[in-house]
Amino acid sequence: MRSFFEIRWILSIPFICCILLFLSCKIASLPATTAKVDTLIQVSAQPPRTIGGFYIVINKSEYTLTLFRDTTVVKVYPCAVGKNKGDKLRRWDYCTPEGNFYVESIEKSSSWAHDFRGDGKGLIRGAYGPWFFRLHTGSETTNTGLSWTGYAIHGTHDPSSIGKNASEGCIRLKNEDILDIKQFIQVGIPVRIE
Repeated sequence: MRSFFEIRWILSIPFICCILLFLSCKIASLPATTAKVDTLIQVSAQPPRTIGGFYIVINKSEYTLTLFRDTTVVKVYPCAVGKNKGDKLRRWDYCTPEGNFYVESIEKSSSWAHDFRGDGKGLIRGAYGPWFFRLHTGSETTNTGLSWTGYAIHGTHDPSSIGKNASEGCIRLKNEDILDIKQFIQVGIPVRIE
């Protein structure tokens, strides 16, 4: 013979199921929320805005980096992009990733050295110029849904590469231009690469 408490528990199971069903219907009918703009999870025709209204749009086919404030063009800089055209799909494909990114750190890079594979020049000091604006290029921000690390807007040891497909995937500016744009750069500034 079942105890009083066991019977009460068995009888309450349908009641609990009804409550859970009711709550799940209510939750499903709530309006959908969108991601906060400053997280850059949304990919949209208009880039997100930060405090001050500054954002960057990089046009790979025109080799330009345009700094905007709201809808006004502040400056346009010539740039270099990845050696290979198209969106980044695999490691070492020398393509520049496309999507809605943001600057996650600002790093002084004047003393850094890099060996560009295959050019025969070996380790080059100052390869990244004076500043390295590291981009967040996680899977939630790329057009492909793939995640990458190590991409940035930076200066260069080779100003003749500007206006070309020349980098390993980063965006290169002339050193004088990276110094000029530095005054507008802050962690979190949106960067759209298209």
